[in-house]
Amino acid sequence: MSDQKLGSEDAISTYDTLLAGECLGRYAAMRPFVQDKRVLDIACGQGYGSRLLRDWGAGEVVGVDLSEASIATAQRMFERDGVRFVVGNACRALEVFGPERFDVIVSFRTIEDMSAPDMFLGSIKTMMAPGGAVFIGFPNSNNADLKKHDFERFRSLSEQVLGLSPQWLSEVIVPGFNLVPGTDQLVIPGRTNGSDPLKPEEPSDSYPIPGQQNQHPKPGNASYYLGVWGIAAPFTAVAVSGQFHSAVPAPWKALVWSECRRTAQADLERLTVERDALTIERSVTRRRLLELDRRITKQNNDLEERQFQAKELQSQVRELRSQVASAAGCRREGECELMRHQLQSILSSTNWRLMAPFRMVMDRIPKRARFAIRWTARIAYWVVTPNLWLKRYRYFKERNLSESLTQNRYD
Repeated sequence: MSDQKLGSEDAISTYDTLLAGECLGRYAAMRPFVQDKRVLDIACGQGYGSRLLRDWGAGEVVGVDLSEASIATAQRMFERDGVRFVVGNACRALEVFGPERFDVIVSFRTIEDMSAPDMFLGSIKTMMAPGGAVFIGFPNSNNADLKKHDFERFRSLSEQVLGLSPQWLSEVIVPGFNLVPGTDQLVIPGRTNGSDPLKPEEPSDSYPIPGQQNQHPKPGNASYYLGVWGIAAPFTAVAVSGQFHSAVPAPWKALVWSECRRTAQADLERLTVERDALTIERSVTRRRLLELDRRITKQNNDLEERQFQAKELQSQVRELRSQVASAAGCRREGECELMRHQLQSILSSTNWRLMAPFRMVMDRIPKRARFAIRWTARIAYWVVTPNLWLKRYRYFKERNLSESLTQNRYD
């Protein structure tokens, strides 16, 4: 639904001149192209624009709006012969008008509020009569929360459905000053008739001043755009001013503060969403850090425990090595002691002493002969001394027993 309203639903006489000038300027740009045409004004609001088009020469004007209150006001204030108003949804205009076709279709500040603008543009194309014209206006904004379009986005969307537009119009604010006598009809107090916007005064003299350098309408700074299809003739610049005293610029301040409030509210909502997202992310990050810290602490404890176990194992290994070395030393000492005991037994034996001269003789005999003589003597000794066999047997038995005990002791 359009926001083209002069005032409240029940008190249209309290209209704001600045708002009226903004809206009437858009209809005034169409004035040369509606002569004897059948016009459809989609989202007509309270209907004053539709009435103006009829007064400016349109053959028939049909206004449609979703608000029943706005249509009731339009029917009461502006309906006349050749102007009619109906309640209907702009998104389903084809259902409202059926096979009806129109020479000129107008839609101001409507498409930005639609969830399916391509379908709306398609219905406009269907309802346009052959050789007809389409005027679609939209505010310039990048605020996605308000479902508005910037220039390039809307241009791409509309031209995909309606074809290339031969020209685009930009709406800018043109401030100025007027000097009027106190008896002029424009400033006489008490003029509160709701039909006053339908009677704009023609300027007697106007002197437009060219814009300053680098200050001109462009897609980034214009407040409103009007796309035109079906008309190749160039448009004439139109300026509509609302008269109000400089001491009470309430409508302008209301517009400025309203826009600032909407922008601030949108920024606040965006910042709130970002803050909530950052809060959640911070909470998740904190939980991850706590989990990592817990894992690191556990790994440090495990490492310390393993280091302690490793030190204990090293201590046990050193102790075992010391025991092994000590046992080996004791074993070697026992073997040496046994060998010394055996040697002493041999050296103190009678046989050793009796065999001393024989050993002296044997040392002078060659090695091969000495080996044969030694074994011959041993055999003869065992043959001739049978009384010593028992003694020899006991000696070797004791020797084997001693070696067995020594082995068991150190093993």
